[in-house]
Amino acid sequence: MKQYVTDTTGLIRHLARSKKQGKNAGKIFEEADRGDCVVFIPVMVLMEILYLSEKNRISTTLPDVAKLVQSSTYYQIYPITDELVLRAKEITDIPELHDRIIAATTVLLGLNLISKDSVIGKSAFLKTIW
Repeated sequence: MKQYVTDTTGLIRHLARSKKQGKNAGKIFEEADRGDCVVFIPVMVLMEILYLSEKNRISTTLPDVAKLVQSSTYYQIYPITDELVLRAKEITDIPELHDRIIAATTVLLGLNLISKDSVIGKSAFLKTIW
């Protein structure tokens, strides 16, 4: 079964059913909703959603993500571990720490990242899909 990692924007747009979701990203989330693939959600994504929702910058909330994860085994939370932080240290072409943690999750799992972030997309360490 195919597996992917999502960044914050990808997950927020999926939960909001945004028309601004990338075509390929949208297809992946539809597949996960049908049970045809697995999407890993890094804990850092949860932290960013918490921050953004508390600042009223997005309508998506942590309970929205919890409902998604609890209702489907095809969406799984991936924890921050010491191994993950050490892997993030190796990703030298993504300057922002939160993005490096999300990228490190992708690299550690050997998967592609659902992301429209142009800085992450230029990284030599992983491949993005949007």
